[in-house]
Amino acid sequence: MNVFFRDIEKKWQQKWKQSKIFEANPKNQKTKFFITSPYPYANGPYHIGHGRSYVCSDVFARIKRMQGFNVLYPMAFHITGTPVLAVSAAIKRKDKKIIELYKEYVSYHTKDKKEIDKIINSFTDPWNLVKYFSVAMRKDFENIGMSLDWRRCFTTGDKIYNKFIEWQYHHLKKQKLIIKDKYPVLYCVDCDNAVGEDDIKSGDEQNLDIQEFVLIKFKLQNQDAFIVVGTLRPETIFGATNIWINPNEIYVKAQVNNEIWFISKIASLKLIYQNKKIKIIKEINGSELISESVITPVIKKKIPILPADFADVDFATGIVFSVPAHSVFDFIALCDLKKNKKLIEKHNLDFEKINSIKPVKIIDTKNFKDIIPAEYICKKYNISNQSQKDDLKKATEELYSSEFYNGILNKKCLEFSNLKVNEIKNKIKDFLVEKNISQIFYRPVSWPLKCRCGGKIFVKILKDQWFIDFNSNKWKEKAKNCLEQMTIIPGKYRTAFEKVFEWLDKRPCARKRGLGTQLPFDKKWVIESLSDSTIYTAFYTIAGLIKKHNIEPEQLSIELFDYIYKNKGTIKEISKQAKIDEKIIQNMKNEFEYWYGVDLRHTAIMHISNHLSFYIFHHTAIFDEKYWPKAISLIEPVLCEGQKMGKSKGNVIALSTISSKYFADLFRIYIITNASFSSPVDWKEKEVKIMEKQLEKFYWTIENIISCKSKKIQNNENAFVFESRFNKILIRSIAAANQFNLQKYAQMGFYDISNLVYEYIANNKKNSVALHKCIKNWIILLSPLIPHIAEELWQKTGEKKFVSVCNLPKITSKDIDEELIEKYDFIEKIIKDINNIKKIINAKPKKINLYIAENWKYFAFNKSVEIEDKANLFSVLMSDARIKKHGKDAANYIKYLQKNPPLKKTDMSSEYEILKKEIDYISKCVGLEVCVLNSDDFEGNLKANRASPSKPGIELV
Repeated sequence: MNVFFRDIEKKWQQKWKQSKIFEANPKNQKTKFFITSPYPYANGPYHIGHGRSYVCSDVFARIKRMQGFNVLYPMAFHITGTPVLAVSAAIKRKDKKIIELYKEYVSYHTKDKKEIDKIINSFTDPWNLVKYFSVAMRKDFENIGMSLDWRRCFTTGDKIYNKFIEWQYHHLKKQKLIIKDKYPVLYCVDCDNAVGEDDIKSGDEQNLDIQEFVLIKFKLQNQDAFIVVGTLRPETIFGATNIWINPNEIYVKAQVNNEIWFISKIASLKLIYQNKKIKIIKEINGSELISESVITPVIKKKIPILPADFADVDFATGIVFSVPAHSVFDFIALCDLKKNKKLIEKHNLDFEKINSIKPVKIIDTKNFKDIIPAEYICKKYNISNQSQKDDLKKATEELYSSEFYNGILNKKCLEFSNLKVNEIKNKIKDFLVEKNISQIFYRPVSWPLKCRCGGKIFVKILKDQWFIDFNSNKWKEKAKNCLEQMTIIPGKYRTAFEKVFEWLDKRPCARKRGLGTQLPFDKKWVIESLSDSTIYTAFYTIAGLIKKHNIEPEQLSIELFDYIYKNKGTIKEISKQAKIDEKIIQNMKNEFEYWYGVDLRHTAIMHISNHLSFYIFHHTAIFDEKYWPKAISLIEPVLCEGQKMGKSKGNVIALSTISSKYFADLFRIYIITNASFSSPVDWKEKEVKIMEKQLEKFYWTIENIISCKSKKIQNNENAFVFESRFNKILIRSIAAANQFNLQKYAQMGFYDISNLVYEYIANNKKNSVALHKCIKNWIILLSPLIPHIAEELWQKTGEKKFVSVCNLPKITSKDIDEELIEKYDFIEKIIKDINNIKKIINAKPKKINLYIAENWKYFAFNKSVEIEDKANLFSVLMSDARIKKHGKDAANYIKYLQKNPPLKKTDMSSEYEILKKEIDYISKCVGLEVCVLNSDDFEGNLKANRASPSKPGIELV
């Protein structure tokens, strides 16, 4: 069946392309809707996780188009930075791993092995790689039914785009939002270049923040040298009892500037990148330092160096000072060492001295007044040794949180006593630096990091780096103002933006190498990939006209862009200077002013901390407020069989394979119905197969209804209730889409209506009139979701126009008979209950008695609807003599009403009349004679006593 659907998809994709129905031009009489998704990076295929983002945005675009909006949905390709160069260089040096990987990538679109080899060899030129994957990705997008305006397509390496970015950076520099400064940045040691998210392997999945460590110098006793320790908590220096060094690792004795330091070998390499002059004197084994003593800074106390396998040479300096009163790791490590006589003897340590080491408490909190905090927490979590990693982690988090937010430094901390822990870190850091006791060291939060070229990534302090300064000139105030006005979907992600806005500071905006745009005021630098992709959505508005009229890059001056985007200058001056016809310039300006700003930007949550936040900031810096972004919608990632997708797991499903292994509409409907935006989609092959069967059933059901040539039968009440139910679901489905809830829109539009239609067909095989009335609206409703199947079925109804550009049905409450729906809901619930009882009992009943509830129950039922405070329900109802006289039965029924409060009143006589009128229908559905009886006439009958309003008692006789 896949092949059949694939043929349908190819057919309609070709028709859409030929008819150009998704090309959008300004129409002043129509309201515009400008929607975008981030352009893909053109250095390899995307997977279905990316596909989720693009399909969601396409469904939004199609829905808006069918609601009468003039929709612009464009796409371009990102190539800036070093990733493309890294792949090209790897192929040039015959890197087997990369070559095999790219052979696999190319095989998604090309099957001939000789042709694949030829294509791979061409990738030694980076531009060939870009061109190949730009074309391949466009094909992938077309194959999943994306309704894009391709006239506006460009790459970030195009010269016309470079001119646009030069204009952007001209204005950023003019506003002093770009500065040259010394700053720590992530740095590839092989590329010899600063790197960002796009340059780092899995950069969009990792925390790329830089941590600031304090390196504290402990003087070795009897030596003019220092044991240098890295810490994130300098305030704990007052509680140090010993030093931990890994006896099994390599350390170095090195001259660092004018001092002798003992640090790990890898730390000495990192320090070179942080402006330290390093000269290695000799390498030593960590065990050589065990049993030595150091003098603690500030309080000048002698403490020993002890062995610890957990001291990681790759973490800061590879040496740790121990604070067993306030670190659960240190406390347990010290306890373990005290019990390990063999280890103590191995390193010639004094057993009694080791056992005499006591935790030094320096922080007081309400929770830990007269106890050692780390000892207490270890007992709480039943931690007895270092192997309990998970418990140690939880205990550490609890203790740190308690002390950071509630802790006060005690008198052992000298002049820092009585100060709050959460306010003291910088004061102590500055104090230690001023006394030449410490220095600052930077390290990535995530470790290890690797560049796409394969090189290690350290932190380097660059002296003349260009930065965007997000704290400059009240820029954050404008960005926050923009965010306040924006719609964020789902709303829970707004706080994530707010947190990012708070910590955003200086960020490198240029590199010394890579593809992209040169800084216009310092051409040695190339603007990096997250800094040239912030306002490119504005370039979509004019890119098509630039290409259509063959405007050269040299004609795209700052003055031209100022006129288009900022309404500066006169058209005559600009036309003369740029040598572009006035009409063309005016059309470009009209395009921008009609389409901008972006009404909805849709992408994944991992972009909040970088691209999306930069997108908001840069818009507020460059454009007038009326052109600022209006809304952002966000999704979670896609899993595969419950696991994160990854090459190492072999579970990555390339977007390119959707059209060959599955089919587009199957992918689209599965990815939308499977999860809400705030949850991951879990791609499960078994569920995908089930979804495929459901689509097949849907298709053939609709086709059979369309082709049905039976005589028209007069519509009956069943048909009317079917239409009302259909219209009610349809309205709710469209309402869900308007609230950006695509999952609910799809589930109601596909599953709920399918169930309704299949049930109606099963009970009304001869009556196709009602189905024919609703079927077109159903096809239109599902067109954004499964556009290829919808077009095919729409054509079969005899329609000539594309369903993709039809208007969504305009159904109102007038098209819904709520009373009729309630009536049939009542009847069908009874039928369902009867059939369920029949399945349970062993006997074969001859007839069914339906007991309408006693009159007093209807009175209580309707009275409870009026009473807002259900807590008073019992006292109010039992005060009425008509109810009270029923004693225990009344009490039990009132308790039932409190637990199941009715929302709407009902009437005993109307329920009785409905059942009497539909007695033949009920009898037919349950296959038994049915009698309708009044419970008031059958006092003492168990089933009659159990009857309640809207729920008759059921007796099988």
